[in-house]
Amino acid sequence: MGAGSSSISDLASNQYLKRFVSTEVITANDPFWNQLLSFTFSIPDTSADHRLLEESVTSLYMELLQNHATSGNVAALIRVFLSRATELKASAQCDNSVFTWQAYNALFIVRCVCKLLVQHLSEEEVIEVLQTPPPSTEGTLPEDNSNLVEDLVTSLVEIIVDVPLVDLTYSLHHEATTTLLVLTSALVFASGELCYLTILKMLMTGRASIHACLFVKTLLKRFMAQDKQPVKSEGGSVVLGLASGLWNVLTLGLVGSGEDSSKKGPESPLASQSVLLLLVLANHYTADRTTRNPYRQALLHAQNFHDPAESTPTQAVATFKLEFATLYKTLYMHLHDDQTTLLLYLLLHKNEDFRTYVLARTDMESLILPILHTLYHAPDSTSHHIYMSLIILLILSEDDSFNKTIHDIPLKNITWYTERLISDISLGGLLILVVIRTITYNMTKMRLSDVSVLEEVLRMVLEILNSVLTHQLSHNHNLVYTLLYKRHLFHPFSTHPNFQDVTQNIEMVLSYLMGRLETTKRDPGVHDVQEVIQQGVLHLPKDRLKKFPELKFKYVEENEPEEFFIPYVWTLVYHKSGLYWNPKCICMFDPSQPDG
Repeated sequence: MGAGSSSISDLASNQYLKRFVSTEVITANDPFWNQLLSFTFSIPDTSADHRLLEESVTSLYMELLQNHATSGNVAALIRVFLSRATELKASAQCDNSVFTWQAYNALFIVRCVCKLLVQHLSEEEVIEVLQTPPPSTEGTLPEDNSNLVEDLVTSLVEIIVDVPLVDLTYSLHHEATTTLLVLTSALVFASGELCYLTILKMLMTGRASIHACLFVKTLLKRFMAQDKQPVKSEGGSVVLGLASGLWNVLTLGLVGSGEDSSKKGPESPLASQSVLLLLVLANHYTADRTTRNPYRQALLHAQNFHDPAESTPTQAVATFKLEFATLYKTLYMHLHDDQTTLLLYLLLHKNEDFRTYVLARTDMESLILPILHTLYHAPDSTSHHIYMSLIILLILSEDDSFNKTIHDIPLKNITWYTERLISDISLGGLLILVVIRTITYNMTKMRLSDVSVLEEVLRMVLEILNSVLTHQLSHNHNLVYTLLYKRHLFHPFSTHPNFQDVTQNIEMVLSYLMGRLETTKRDPGVHDVQEVIQQGVLHLPKDRLKKFPELKFKYVEENEPEEFFIPYVWTLVYHKSGLYWNPKCICMFDPSQPDG
C-alpha cells in the first residue's frame, strides 16, 4: 500500500505493509503512517472478495504475530486512528476529504488485523496483541495501553453517533459498523459453552454504554433510510477516486462484464450492517441479572415520535422517539431478509408501544402479505426464517381485534399462490391457507417418525379447522370448497380415538353441504359449488355443532432464549455481513448448514 494503487496480488510484497509487520518500532507520530494510509484501495464488499484479500495477506499476518511484541506497531496504528477520529466530526463538516480518507484507511487495516486475530486467537490474546506497547527507550516511561481496546470501541460508537452521514463519510460509517461486528465476534470462535467476553462487556458497561440510546436510534435510522452507497466515479475527490481507482485491478477488469448481480452485496450495505450490529447487541446479556443491556433496553422502549403522551416506564430506562410509520414501512418492505424478520419479532414481542402501533394500522395487509409470501415459498427460506415468521403471526393473532380485522380485508388476485386461482379471498382466509400449507410442508420435510409428535401436529391442524368452521364459517368459502374437494381425507380421523372429538363438526358441516350439493345439477361446476357453499353456510343449523371454546394460541419464549438467539444472530452475520469468516475456525454453529 502507500501512495498510488495497489493490487491484491501485490499486498504480500508491499514495502509499507512489510515494514508495518516487521520488528521495526514505528511510533504513532512517524511520517510512515501518512505514507501507509495514502493508498487507493476499494474495499471488498462480498464474502468472496474478502476471502481473496485475507488469503493474500496470510504471510504478512504470520509475520505480525511473530513480531508484534517487539514492535508494538498494531497499538501504534490504533493510536494513529484514534488521533484522527477525534477530529472526524470537524473534518466532515468542512469537507476535508484527505483527512477522512486516511482515517477510513487506518480503520480498514485495523479491522483486517482484528478479523484475522479473532479467528485464530482467544479474545484475551487478541486484546494483548492490540494493546502491546512498543518497548520503552532509555529515559522514557512505558506507554500505557491498558485501555486502548476500550478507547477503540468507544471511538467507533462515537463515530457512528457523532460524525454526520454524508457521501464523504458513508464508507467510514460502514467500516466503523463492520469493525464493531468483528470485535464482538470472539464468541463465535470460542469453544465450550456460551460465555460473555471482554469486548462485549465493554460495550455493555464501559464508556461506550453512555451512548447506547442514541446509538440504537442511529442504527435504526440507518436501517430506515436505506441509503445506497455513493456512486463510485473515476474523478472527483480523493476519496471517490480511492473508491474506484483499484477496483478494476481487484476484479481483473471484470466490472460490468455480466457478473451475477445476486452475488453482490445489498443495495444499502450500511443499512444491512446496522441491523446486524443492532441484533448482536440486543441479543446478548438478556438473562444476566448482574449486567444490564442498555442497547436492548433502548430498543424495547423506543416510542413513536407522534405519540401525544409518553408512556410511564416501570423503571428508569433511557428511551428515544422514532418515526414508527417509516420504521413500519421499511420493515414490511424487507421481510424477505432474515435479519429484518428477527428485528420485527423483537419489536412486536418486547416493545409494547410498537406492537400497539402495528395493531392499530389500517393497512395490515402490507405487513402480513410479505410474511405469507415467505411462508408460501418455504423451500427458498431458512428454517429459522420460517420459524420467526410463524411466531410473528402467532404474536399478532393473540389480539382479538387483529383476528377480526384480517377477515374484513379483501384481497384480489394473489398471483404467487399457484396451487389454484384465488381471485377473491380475505386476508384472514389466505393466512389460514398458507399456515396450514406450511405445517404440511414442514411435516413432510421433517419426516416425523415419533408417532406421538405426528399425532400432536395433526390434532392441532384439525383443531384449527374445527375452530374456523365453528366460529368463522361465513368468511371462509374457499377453505370450505377445498375441504369438500378433499373430504375423503377426513374419514380415517373420524374413527380415530384421538381425533374423533375435533372432527365431529368438520364431518357435520361437510355432510350438510354435500347433501345440498346433491340436490343441484347432476354435474355441478365450480360456480355451482361456490353458490351452494355461499347459501349453505347461511342456513346451516348451528345448534347441531358441538360447542368448543374459541381456539387461542399464545407465544411463550423459551426459558433460555439466548441458546437459540445468539447462534442464530451470528449465523446471520456469517451469511449476510459480506465478510469472509473462515468456517474451519467457527465453533458456535455448523457453517456448512444454511443460515438457519
